[in-house]
Amino acid sequence: MNIASAIVAVTGLLFPQGSDLADNIRPSGSLTGASIFLSPGHGWWHNGTAWTTQRGLTHGVIEDHSNAETVIQYLVPFLENAGARVYMARERDMQTKMAIVESDAAGLFLPDIPESGYYAVYLWYDFAETEAIVDLRHTGGSTAWRQRLDHDFGTWTYGGTYWFDEGENPATGSVAVDVPDAVSRVRFGGGMGDFAVEGETSGKPRWEESGLYYTRFAGFDPAVTGADRRWNQVHAMPRWAEWEMETWEAGRSIYLSWHTNGSYDHEISGISSYIYSVWAWGPPESFHGFPGSRELAEHVHSEVLHGVRAGWDSAWDDVGIVGRWLGETNPSSNNAMPAMLLENGFHDNPHDAAYILEPEFRRLAAHAAYRGIVGYYHAEVPGFDSAVIAPDPPTHLRVRANPDGRATVSWQAPPSDTGDGLLGDAADRYRVHFSRNGKGFDDGTPVGGTKFVIADLAPGETRFVRVTAVNEGGESFPTETLCVSVPGETGGERVLIVNGFDRLDRGLNFIGPDGEERGILARMNSRDYCIQHAAALSSGAYVFDSTSDEAVLDGDVALAEYDAVVWMFGREESTFDDEGQRLVGDYVRGGGVLVVSGAHIASDLDRTPEGQAFLRDVLGAELVRPDSRTRTVEIALPGTRMGGEFQLSGTGNGPYELREADVLAPASGAEPLLQWRGIEHPASAAIASTGERDVLYFAFPIECMLDTAVRDALVTGFLDDVLK
Repeated sequence: MNIASAIVAVTGLLFPQGSDLADNIRPSGSLTGASIFLSPGHGWWHNGTAWTTQRGLTHGVIEDHSNAETVIQYLVPFLENAGARVYMARERDMQTKMAIVESDAAGLFLPDIPESGYYAVYLWYDFAETEAIVDLRHTGGSTAWRQRLDHDFGTWTYGGTYWFDEGENPATGSVAVDVPDAVSRVRFGGGMGDFAVEGETSGKPRWEESGLYYTRFAGFDPAVTGADRRWNQVHAMPRWAEWEMETWEAGRSIYLSWHTNGSYDHEISGISSYIYSVWAWGPPESFHGFPGSRELAEHVHSEVLHGVRAGWDSAWDDVGIVGRWLGETNPSSNNAMPAMLLENGFHDNPHDAAYILEPEFRRLAAHAAYRGIVGYYHAEVPGFDSAVIAPDPPTHLRVRANPDGRATVSWQAPPSDTGDGLLGDAADRYRVHFSRNGKGFDDGTPVGGTKFVIADLAPGETRFVRVTAVNEGGESFPTETLCVSVPGETGGERVLIVNGFDRLDRGLNFIGPDGEERGILARMNSRDYCIQHAAALSSGAYVFDSTSDEAVLDGDVALAEYDAVVWMFGREESTFDDEGQRLVGDYVRGGGVLVVSGAHIASDLDRTPEGQAFLRDVLGAELVRPDSRTRTVEIALPGTRMGGEFQLSGTGNGPYELREADVLAPASGAEPLLQWRGIEHPASAAIASTGERDVLYFAFPIECMLDTAVRDALVTGFLDDVLK
């Protein structure tokens, strides 16, 4: 049996048929039909002597990196969720591994994935006056669409980002094309930069490199196309956009370059936008660029200015829209579409640099730019009749096993725009997305209300879920990831997992190799740590529901219905508020079992007398100090059933870097279970209470434990002791 036949045997028909097969992989929304070309600033380049960034380190910012992080993680999904085709002048995939494969005779592409993770998938094909059905198999299921081969040919055409397991996995890690030889290659992952200058490659991730090199990797040969035109770090990206845009996209394309600025005296602050002028510096009226550029800049600039002033800093300076002879907006480089350059903040000003490093500032500015682009298309481009903005994500997500062996997912509608331009418009429907590993999700099930019943759960199976909101404008970002398992016929103890790790701020940035702050979301808070908690509970045959902490605090979920509650706070700095203290205190005093973990719980509670009392009387602990920086924990203590030590995640391993955690001492009859290594006692890292109260308190996030067997044994061992 060949591999193509094997896929048919395992997963059903190789090529899905039917009128509902998508013509593309993007949601439908206000920007459906738009082609948006993005240049996310500079990147690593060879200056003739060495590989370097075009901008240096200022106040924690290297502009070459911060712009790409903002565009890739915020602006691109906002635009694609609204239906736009987005073309990137630099690599969009932060995955540093890569596999490029050719098809077998049956049109199957089977990569050997270097390591498990998220990989962008790209197709390379030549022009053909036909279409092919592409069936992409990933760990979340199958994503299939019709690919026109007379569109976007001769380059890497993006097909989405998905989770793949390591190795060769025909049923969950392959691409099949129904027209043999139609697609010549498929690429999985961004990889490392491999363009050599004077025999030396950069040694950096491809997504960090300049578009000067990526555009050639994507098929653009400057020697063939306009060899007499300028080609350098500035002109490469707009020239690529002109080449990449095809006739069917004429009149529906724009070019936006996203930067931060620098000034001669390092004191200028705020937002500035640039359109082309033959003058060195002039007002918008001096415009000499491609028609529509000025209108594009006016829409985007005004929305970003308004968004930052309304949601971040009411005094954010408006440097204005400037006509200037800059290469990225020069029609001699790109004479195919309106073009603008946005400079959102001055990285050499410490005030602005602090903003640029905040994830919420990046998200807010990108959302405002997206609103401006929607406004431009709606007002200036025929055929774009909707100005509806896609919704924000739903809130109060929870998933609960039912007595009949099914499970119910429920949520609340997201807040919507009230006129200040900071939120999306109201949702009118939803999509519920499922996963069996918490990473690879399916394409979603449409739902009209705010509830959905999962009917195909096997006893003990873990199912992961997240939800998106939808309206005429497009689809929202997803909620956090939650999970559920249902009991068998004999029932069992009911456990509730509560996700309290909502934090996403500059304090979660990590320090890069050159001393810069990096804001890569997957290494800050991926919002899916239900995965590790589900694994720990499943190892002890416990079944569980899960919920956001907002649903508990607002009364949607009753703790008293559960035999045990596992509450995770990760690196959250705002933990049990007054209502949380009341609910959890009543639950524990009423006989409930609590397992809680987080790096800053004690230091947060220690701020108030009420919090100190809750820490002492409910959690059985006192704060010694909030600054344990060791990542080694000892478990060789009298009375325990285990010995030795284990490591917590640091830079480059585990789900995220745990920089510091609270140092505890037991109180109110509790006993130390774990100790921080190398710290003078009292230096407890976990404290257990049994008897009058049953509480296990970890002073670090348990998802950061690298030894999963120890993690599972500690959690389930405690639950076994107090529940069975």
